[in-house]
Amino acid sequence: MAMKLSEMMVDKKAQEEGEWVEWRDGVRAKIRSAETLAYTKLHEKLHKPYANILRHGGRIPREKSEEITVQCLAEVVLIDWDGIIDDDGKPIKYSPEKAVKFLTEAIDFRDFVTFAAYDRNNFRVKAKEAATKNSSPS
Repeated sequence: MAMKLSEMMVDKKAQEEGEWVEWRDGVRAKIRSAETLAYTKLHEKLHKPYANILRHGGRIPREKSEEITVQCLAEVVLIDWDGIIDDDGKPIKYSPEKAVKFLTEAIDFRDFVTFAAYDRNNFRVKAKEAATKNSSPS
């Protein structure tokens, strides 16, 4: 079986600006790729205090590692959401502060955001073209 070149191409603009990705129960999130320069720079900056430990085969404490992951996701990757409501049914508006809270406390949501940020299929040129065709008026 063969694959077209267009099916392998990643849209750099989509990676940087983010794409809407469906999760479940009507929730979707606008996600940037974890392969952006902004993500790499922040990840490196937050790991820098632990460079010596890592260089000598040590590990970052789990709690700190999770905190770093959440900060990277909240500051760079997760840029909006839709369909998240409070217990009274009112929409919760996205904010970076709320993103930190949700990504810390809602592990399933954090896993979704993480996997979506690393899934190149969310940023493929062909996938974006198909989405544009499906959303354009007939």
